[in-house]
Amino acid sequence: MKILYIEDELSDQLALERLIKHQQLPYQLVTVRSAPQARTLLMQQPFDVILSDYCLGGETAFDILPTAGAIPLVIITGNGNEELAVRAMKAGAYDYVVKDMQQDYLKILPIVLENTVKRKTAEIQAYEAQKEIMRRDVLHQFVQDAAHDLRTLLATLNTSLYACNRYLGNLSELLRDAPPDIQALIEKFQARVSLTQQHERHLEKLLLDMLEIVRLDTTDTLDLIRCDLTQLTAESVRTHAEQAAQASLTLVFEPAAERAWCLANPSELYHALHELLQNALRFTPAPGTISVRTVIEAAQVTVEIADTGIGIDAADLDHIFQRFYRINKARTMNHGSSGLGLALVKRIVELHDGVVTVESLVNVGTCLRVSIPKID
Repeated sequence: MKILYIEDELSDQLALERLIKHQQLPYQLVTVRSAPQARTLLMQQPFDVILSDYCLGGETAFDILPTAGAIPLVIITGNGNEELAVRAMKAGAYDYVVKDMQQDYLKILPIVLENTVKRKTAEIQAYEAQKEIMRRDVLHQFVQDAAHDLRTLLATLNTSLYACNRYLGNLSELLRDAPPDIQALIEKFQARVSLTQQHERHLEKLLLDMLEIVRLDTTDTLDLIRCDLTQLTAESVRTHAEQAAQASLTLVFEPAAERAWCLANPSELYHALHELLQNALRFTPAPGTISVRTVIEAAQVTVEIADTGIGIDAADLDHIFQRFYRINKARTMNHGSSGLGLALVKRIVELHDGVVTVESLVNVGTCLRVSIPKID
């Protein structure tokens, strides 16, 4: 604790120094004898607390307060009375200690200083917490407002692209006997419209994921019910079976031998499983395999999703749950990734008091595990 001690009585200075030395208190004491000296030091150095005698020549401890700023001030005086104590607290002092001839006040001074620093720390933490709540609220409102406008634009874009496809179909029919160069030009238009539709779907996915991550950021708890993780995982695997077959991938599920009971929000946890399976499908070339299984352990239930995909470099493993982190920007853009999928998974799992871990080898595959507390 770095203390600025303002005291013009040498005997009081020495008494405090002896106390610190005798009790081996963890204080760094910087002593000055006047208010001007104190103000100079306060503009040059940081301090944890200011300990000041009330009477400072022609000034008082109150005159230190404007320069002290956020540093807590404890006033000590030999001329103590209730009126002065009230004035001190109203002026912004953190505490008030009355000197006595026997210097017994020194016995309680370490407690006063410790409580002062604890109180200041608590105030800072409360302020930071409130600031974080305000930041989250502002961000949430901004995203909600922006999303409304973006949804309107996306709907207009989607309608226009649909119309373009119809017009191109009609044009192709009208010009089916046209020269080859005209046919080639129509095909280029069709390819460009198709590519724009892909980008529109990617933008819509990005928008929805952004809204979801903001919603989860402003959520501290979820409504949890008793849930069988194996059953929930089986439903997710069935939902993705057709997509896997169309991509010439083998999707297999190995359920736990018993019910994997846990407290979960089925909708949110299903969303996390969906993101993990989409990731596995997205980055596993055909003919590959995606293996899903549930495991019951002593204190947790786990769902494991392993693939034979392209894998992740060791240097990237610590970053894949960061928002918008791109292992390979071209690769993720080509696969329609928003860069938020794994961040969503991590946040959902955290809200279930669980953990998500990953193991991966380049060109071998990736295994992601979600573990949440088990219940009977």
